[in-house]
Amino acid sequence: MTITKKDLDSFHKFAAERLDRSSADSTLEELVSQWKTSREYAETVEDIQQGVDDYAAGKAQPLNEAFEQVRRDLRLT
Repeated sequence: MTITKKDLDSFHKFAAERLDRSSADSTLEELVSQWKTSREYAETVEDIQQGVDDYAAGKAQPLNEAFEQVRRDLRLT
């Protein structure tokens, strides 16, 4: 995995906050794992919100309508 300066800064901030808040000892590997999980969760939430926003803006359609359009385009109906 290639890491960018932005990734490193993000991890550093995350790790520092975790260590400040927690009295438990954490290994570097545990912090990296927690950071990755946190990033993946945040990205998933952003993706879901984007889908909701797209639907609200009329950029999406119900799946059955999309499949019907594909069938019409392929002349399968």
